[in-house]
Amino acid sequence: MTSQNATSAQDNDKGAPLNYFEGFVVREFRNAGKKGKRWVKIGVMFPHESGEGFNAILDANPTDGEITWLRAYSKPKKDEAGYDTGTGEVTSQQAANAEANAAPAPQEQF
Repeated sequence: MTSQNATSAQDNDKGAPLNYFEGFVVREFRNAGKKGKRWVKIGVMFPHESGEGFNAILDANPTDGEITWLRAYSKPKKDEAGYDTGTGEVTSQQAANAEANAAPAPQEQF
């Protein structure tokens, strides 16, 4: 069973599962006659040190008391330029290219 789970994690675009969950409030809405859902991340939940439960850290409280918990995954989402939309970081190669292409700093005149 373990190999099956590992294979499915590698096949999807999420990456490897992490040891914590992300909490969301899900709100349904209608716009121009179409239904949709809006997912707002409000916190994280991770196993307690003793392994006998979970700790939750909430940045907001849902008005209806309902939180949807989903497992977090390791693979960051990157756009075509290599910009990590989760952390705002760029790959080291792109950072080196940006420095190499940067214009020289203007010299002050006295």
